Amino acid sequence: MADENTTQDPNANTGGNGGTTATDQDQARRFTQAELDAHIEARLKREREAAAAKTAKDKETAEAERKRQQGEFESLATTAQARVKELEAFQTQQESTVDAYDKALTKRIKAETAGWLEEAKAALPKDADALELAEAVERIRPLAEKLVGATTRPQGSVAGPRPVGNESREEKGNRERAALRARGFGSRPLRGE
Repeated sequence: MADENTTQDPNANTGGNGGTTATDQDQARRFTQAELDAHIEARLKREREAAAAKTAKDKETAEAERKRQQGEFESLATTAQARVKELEAFQTQQESTVDAYDKALTKRIKAETAGWLEEAKAALPKDADALELAEAVERIRPLAEKLVGATTRPQGSVAGPRPVGNESREEKGNRERAALRARGFGSRPLRGE
């Protein structure tokens, strides 16, 4: 019984048979080759199943990540398409506004140049847009005004000097007072002064 309670150091050499005694060998279970093969095969099977399960889980995770990213890309693509449509509508609106301004400016320029001599009109570019035409009018205007002999003004502005005889009441009164003063009647004040 003393042998049963004592513990042996596995590294201790108690005999010539590699550190184990006959009683230890008897106590240790002995496996047959078939049992060892079955045990190894079962362990390999468990390892293969664990590896297959891990691979399947990794594939599922990768597929879920791919679908998530694809969903994000689809969302971004949808957002980008909506923005493109919005900008195309804005561009169409801006183009129509520019066309309207172009037509209005061209009409104004034609009205301004209607009174010019044909020689001045010939200097204007034929197939120019409104801005180029406006720049040409600015360059040619001084020459056209010299050719016409009077200042050509844009539509809606006040015309040049008034014809003789169409003076206002105030102007006529001022002229008459000046004439009276010049004759010597300026010593006493006139009515209204």
